[in-house]
Amino acid sequence: MLSYDMSQRRREIGIRVAVGARPGQLNRRFVGEALRLAGAGGACGLAAAAAGAPLLRSQLFGVAARDAWTFISVPALLAVAVALAAYVPVRRACGQPPMTSLSCE
Repeated sequence: MLSYDMSQRRREIGIRVAVGARPGQLNRRFVGEALRLAGAGGACGLAAAAAGAPLLRSQLFGVAARDAWTFISVPALLAVAVALAAYVPVRRACGQPPMTSLSCE
């Protein structure tokens, strides 16, 4: 969904490139926006996972209910996936001439 959303904003990116924004600035802006959204979702997810862990204790085999490694690695992996899902469409849109981005509808 995030990759699709970023590709739908191609016109906005074309306008920003046309008025002088550099690709690095656009990457930081859009990837940062996506990571803030993922951070909010990750915080809610971690809170729900910590609250629901005791209920799932009987279903977990070989892992503690509140395993620190899991609570750290899963959000980190998801953050990498979110960053890539935002970066690739923005990079693709920045590589096109602004007129191509503006006329693609």
